[in-house]
Amino acid sequence: MTPFYLSYGALWLLVVFLTLVVLGLIQIVSRRQLESSSNGSSKLPTEKLTGSAAPHFSAVDLSGKVIDNEAIAGQSTALLFVSPNCSTCAPTLAELHALNARMRGNVVVLCRGDRERCKSMVAAYDLDLPVVFDHEERVSELFHVRVTPTAVLIDADGQIEKYGHPLAPAEFEKMVANDTAALARM
Repeated sequence: MTPFYLSYGALWLLVVFLTLVVLGLIQIVSRRQLESSSNGSSKLPTEKLTGSAAPHFSAVDLSGKVIDNEAIAGQSTALLFVSPNCSTCAPTLAELHALNARMRGNVVVLCRGDRERCKSMVAAYDLDLPVVFDHEERVSELFHVRVTPTAVLIDADGQIEKYGHPLAPAEFEKMVANDTAALARM
């Protein structure tokens, strides 16, 4: 039985050794994350775009109208990135008609899905505002949007004011309403 106990003990030594190695690696990674956050390099891509000119984009909405920087120039606009299968987008989409009216029609929806699913989403929520088909996520990439829902506010001068992830209609409205300068220009 001695060889059994030796192998059993060796196995436990190996487990303890590997645990110490993993803990050491976690400590190194944590330290590097702290160092990078202290020098400001850990900013999210969206944070880097806030305050800068909106990237040039051009897309066609589901009715065939071209939506681009020129089409929204001179007015504050909220770009709302959604997906047809996004359950957290549903509450905002359900109230979007009323929200769009309160925001004076300056909301553009960017649907990250195939054309048929986007059309079904438009019909399901009775959306009567511009809905851009962004199946290949080109516009999403330009604005560094990774998750839905994401709202991007662009001011009348074409500058990105802020990003947000509204999970409810009130959050979307508050995101816009908190920016009094945007409301003044709307």
